Amino acid sequence: MESLKSWIIAAVAAFILGWMLLIFGAVARADTNTIVDFNDMRGYDLDERTFEVTAPISVRIEAVGAGNRKSDRLHAYGWIYNNSKHQLEWLMEYEHTDRGRHRSDLREFNGEIELEPGSYTAYFFSGYMYAFSSNIEVNGLRDLITVIGDAFSGQDRYVDEYAFKLTTESDSFHIIARPLNKDDNTIIRLAAVDDDYYESEGFTLEKEMPLSIYAVGEYSKSDRVMVDYGWIINADSREKVWMMERWNTEPAGGASKNRVASEEITLPKGNYIAYFSTDDSHSPEDWNQAPPYDPHGWGLTISVKDAANRASVKSYVDDQPSRELVSITRVGNNEFESRYFTLKKPATLHIYAIGEYDTYGDGFADYAWIEDANSFDRVWEMTRRNTEHAGGASKNRRFVGNVDLDAGSYDLRYISDGSHSYRHWNASPPVNQRQYGVTIYGISDDFDKSIFCVTDQPAPGENTLVSITEVGDNEERSQEFILTEPSDVLIYSIGEGSNGEMYDYSWIEDTRTGRVVWEMKYRKTRHAGGAKKNRVFNDVIHLDKGTYEAFYITDDSHSFEDWNSARPDDPARWGITITRE
Repeated sequence: MESLKSWIIAAVAAFILGWMLLIFGAVARADTNTIVDFNDMRGYDLDERTFEVTAPISVRIEAVGAGNRKSDRLHAYGWIYNNSKHQLEWLMEYEHTDRGRHRSDLREFNGEIELEPGSYTAYFFSGYMYAFSSNIEVNGLRDLITVIGDAFSGQDRYVDEYAFKLTTESDSFHIIARPLNKDDNTIIRLAAVDDDYYESEGFTLEKEMPLSIYAVGEYSKSDRVMVDYGWIINADSREKVWMMERWNTEPAGGASKNRVASEEITLPKGNYIAYFSTDDSHSPEDWNQAPPYDPHGWGLTISVKDAANRASVKSYVDDQPSRELVSITRVGNNEFESRYFTLKKPATLHIYAIGEYDTYGDGFADYAWIEDANSFDRVWEMTRRNTEHAGGASKNRRFVGNVDLDAGSYDLRYISDGSHSYRHWNASPPVNQRQYGVTIYGISDDFDKSIFCVTDQPAPGENTLVSITEVGDNEERSQEFILTEPSDVLIYSIGEGSNGEMYDYSWIEDTRTGRVVWEMKYRKTRHAGGAKKNRVFNDVIHLDKGTYEAFYITDDSHSFEDWNSARPDDPARWGITITRE
């Protein structure tokens, strides 16, 4: 009887204990707060939620992502970013996850982390396996078949399995708006939220001070250039004082092409302009590979290191457009344009030029240059060495710099080939594409514009004797000139010739005797750029006192009017020009 009584008491106690555990469990579950719950995802999308923690809390993470067995990285995964410290707080990694219970490519994480007070954003990227192909190993035919099969068997077949949930038993958090990546110390924030972004903002430092630079962008490994990047120039000298490049950035997480710059620079008192540009793909508008750990940091942020310096930073409005002197812009296909100007005294000019570099031809296809109108020497031209990447396709090149010129007359030239130009791009266009071409500016606000004179026609050189240029098909032109004393003269003549013969060429006759005193011979010419048949004579000859006539003749093809092969480097001078030495 006693044993039965004891058994009944034990059973009742167990029953009561069970109910108590159920009740307390329900209470505990009721006290569990959900911070994030992503469970209805779309393929190749980025889900996010930002929250603020007000006291230390413990957070449980339950996540299901995916990673191909031939890669050591997940292509669908979650992470937590610390917005307050600009650093990754937690990342779902292959080696710290378990194989999915139902599918071999699924990866699961279930664990806890501790979060200190601050602002955080939880992200989940549901990428496709092949988007991380750089880390996939293929060893043999079976691996290759597996990878190809995975790529073509429906990229979103696991999306309904993905999940990312953050819970806590604490109430020391609240959901907030997405981060702006700026605070009270921020002086510039260029948020590149979409493709083909190009923005700038000026600022004035009233004294020398250290600044914090934070920039997230994209590096093209194939082109070996930054394609989404920022830079800072001195607004007065137009010289670059900082630029985001491969060497001063680090991996930014996600795809290997994501790069981040985080450094301190010190700038002297002065006016500055910050820029950021993006190409036509891979930005917050539409990631074509995994985004960086700080997607909203894409762009450029500049802050003062010391809050006390904030009052010594003012806004600055760039007045460079008002300093424009002459330009050739929005250049299309197969164009050749010239502008002529005279400098009354030596000056430093600022030049901004964008063109196309032909990697295969190892030279520029679209480019600008400046010639001395008297000597025909090129005093400045775009080269591979003095230009930089202009954004977009790697062949887009840009010159941004200052050039010193003596007093004299000059010809500004721009030439383009039959592809990749303004409104006719065959690859990604450069940033600031409306300035495709060349523009010359005064170097500063106090530049004296009265010394710079633009003319519709080339300024007549005081030593010019003959000018027969821009000659078309089936033409014969001539000009007479007189030498009052024996003289050395410079002959600059461009024409067509091949196999030892000239077809478009020049000569000089003594008008008294009719004798030819000089003729453009193939063996005395050199290649003039472009097609091999473009030939140039550029040399000095001696002529006696007398009256002379210069002639230039062309056949029925390949001339200034209509080139049937690549034009010469100096097409406008197709003809003959003679100057007194």
